[in-house]
Amino acid sequence: MKTIDICPQKIYQFQADDSLIKLTHSLLENQDWTSNTTKEGWLTNALSRDKRLHKDERYNPFTKWLEDCIEIVRSEQNYECEKLSITQMWGSIGGYKSWHQTHTHNYSIISGVFYVTDSNAKTWLSVPSMWDRLNHSMPVSRHSITDPSSKIASEKGKLIIFPSSLTHSVDEHMDPNNDRYTMSFNTFPSGEVGDFSGAAGLNIEVL
Repeated sequence: MKTIDICPQKIYQFQADDSLIKLTHSLLENQDWTSNTTKEGWLTNALSRDKRLHKDERYNPFTKWLEDCIEIVRSEQNYECEKLSITQMWGSIGGYKSWHQTHTHNYSIISGVFYVTDSNAKTWLSVPSMWDRLNHSMPVSRHSITDPSSKIASEKGKLIIFPSSLTHSVDEHMDPNNDRYTMSFNTFPSGEVGDFSGAAGLNIEVL
């Protein structure tokens, strides 16, 4: 017997310059954060209380760079929309031994993670296996029970953009001396969407 692997996924990677890294880092250091302790007592990444940092003018240079990267991906994927607008943008901070559970991003088309600092904690990206559909006792765990399709290193200044439905999680951050900072975002089609000539179009305004 042999097995055949099918349906590889593509994600996109960009690199920011030092000025954007320093700007984002300095702003995140002064953000107001949610608690990073779960009811079970585990340490997860804490999120910025403000989930619309793209509306904060102080982040404008960084937000503009993100929009340029998003447009490259929109064009590459040939999405039938005038624009993919950022709907939410938030920061994350992880202390020693913190991690982030397996999740996807709802109400979004493509999402991204920007690594503001270096960390040993890798981002796991995986596609849930159709073979797991009959398993009704799947445990709630830190990572997907399926093998990760990729583990992305947390390298300062790196941005990854991926489909929002792609399952992902984060390893434990094992540096006791430095916190792990990241920025994340979601998007949704805006402007002219679809094909008006084929009677299948609409206009969407993202606020």
